Amino acid sequence: MRILITGFTPFNNESINPSWEIAQSVHAPEGVELVRLQIPTEFSKGAQKVIEKIEEVHP
Repeated sequence: MRILITGFTPFNNESINPSWEIAQSVHAPEGVELVRLQIPTEFSKGAQKVIEKIEEVHP
């Protein structure tokens, strides 16, 4: 099984985004492959990146 986990890039002059920190810290149980994707905080760009990744890795 493959699961796509996303988190956002920092915004408003912040150095980190907690959503991405959490996405990076998740550990996969046995038999699960985690695919991580950091996406822009701009909706139109972020949505397209997620769609592309789904088509690439078939989570």
